[in-house]
Amino acid sequence: MRKVITFALIAILAAGAFALLPLYAAFDLSRAVKAGDLATLEMRVDWPRVRQSLKASLADIERAKEETNRGLPKPSLWARIKAAAAPVRYTEQIIDRYLNPDSVVQVVKSGGTLKALLQKAGALPPTTAAVAEPAGPQPFHTRALRFWNSLTRVDFRDHATLELEVQDRRVAERRYVGLLERDGLSWRLVSVRVLGAGF
Repeated sequence: MRKVITFALIAILAAGAFALLPLYAAFDLSRAVKAGDLATLEMRVDWPRVRQSLKASLADIERAKEETNRGLPKPSLWARIKAAAAPVRYTEQIIDRYLNPDSVVQVVKSGGTLKALLQKAGALPPTTAAVAEPAGPQPFHTRALRFWNSLTRVDFRDHATLELEVQDRRVAERRYVGLLERDGLSWRLVSVRVLGAGF
């Protein structure tokens, strides 16, 4: 009987550890972004796949906007001129240029969004100030709790795939969905989608 109980406890602990590994990988990725840890960012992210998924996601949002606007009256000439003169759009070239470890770290240092980085570079006009992060190093449990509270959904698709959803802190109708896949004993971010609203 003691062997059965021991085996059951080991199985429960192993299952718990297995479930926590991808969550720790996501937390470690979040920590690496804030700390500027380029080695961890390289290890934890499949950058080519993430770039492709984000491009596809933003293209879907643009198509949805076009579908929504299809039945509306054609915009005035002035509205079309303003749209044509609008600053840099979030195109594939921008994703290719800015979605890499170095640029992601710079984005965080510039205020936490790609928009803030482009504003700092002068490619977009300035807007309201970004939400400030707490100053100074935070204890592990505080950072872990903040990370957990930022998640709106955690979904194991199967034993090797975890989907996490995060609410945008600035735009209520925008959410980010990250997909992590198991790669041996470690987990890597392989996809990022934007839901609800584009940039």
